[in-house]
Amino acid sequence: GGFLFIPHRAGGGGGGGATRGGGAWAAAERRLGAPAERIMVAGDDLTLEVRMARASGALAVLVTTGLHDRRAAAAAPPADHPDLVVDDLPELRRVLRAAGLVA
Repeated sequence: GGFLFIPHRAGGGGGGGATRGGGAWAAAERRLGAPAERIMVAGDDLTLEVRMARASGALAVLVTTGLHDRRAAAAAPPADHPDLVVDDLPELRRVLRAAGLVA
């Protein structure tokens, strides 16, 4: 297991990275050496990180510290609906720790 941070421009709308085989996604799969089902994508944008995760079969996590909140997540169409919503990264770590996925 491992972590990979892929920076992107705010409001970038995904571009080539938002689909499987797109720039950001292809880089993540190569660097992590894992299939999509074993990758978690966390971000604050339903139409970028969450959509990219859903389109590729990865776990989609919305962090409500930026563009979208819990209400937006609840109202999102299926392609943009996250698997998990957390309010910040410390909460995500607590969830992952409780699930035995991180120390």
